[in-house]
Amino acid sequence: CVISGDGLHIARPGWPAEILINTQTAGRGDLNASIQGPQTNMELEIEEYGEGRYKGRYTAKETGDHSLFVFWSSEPVPGSPFLVHVEDSLPASAMIKTTGGRMLQTERVHLAGESIELDVDTQEAGEGQLAAVAIGPKGDAVPVEIVANRNKTFTLKLLTSRGGRFGLILSVVDFNISFGP
Repeated sequence: CVISGDGLHIARPGWPAEILINTQTAGRGDLNASIQGPQTNMELEIEEYGEGRYKGRYTAKETGDHSLFVFWSSEPVPGSPFLVHVEDSLPASAMIKTTGGRMLQTERVHLAGESIELDVDTQEAGEGQLAAVAIGPKGDAVPVEIVANRNKTFTLKLLTSRGGRFGLILSVVDFNISFGP
């Protein structure tokens, strides 16, 4: 099983958090997941969105460290339980919302020459500039074009030079660096 998503490591009380679970190479089985908080426990809402691909959603009710347990065929998946830090004030970059899920299909292998786009909303991320770094299949940096839209929303675009899986790191930085005499 391959597990990804922001909800795997951070969450905010009262806000929905999501994880993606890919079981395509795990063989036949059943998926179960739950969260154990400092005072409360909860089940994840699990929805299959493709063959062997699932979304798990939860809304933490309290702050503090939580344990996220994920089981496939009654066996814990590698890395389970995962530590999820839940707090009221997360770093600004944790408040970046992605709205155009085309790039967020983490299991998808992109083709060489394919244009990849992602819509990003930074309205709740505080003041600062959006920064984006894409990582190619061989660990190399891939240029990202950031197109400003309205109201602190952006479209990120990258053109792949080779096929494979790509990673994206987003952050909001509150400083400028000047070069020159």
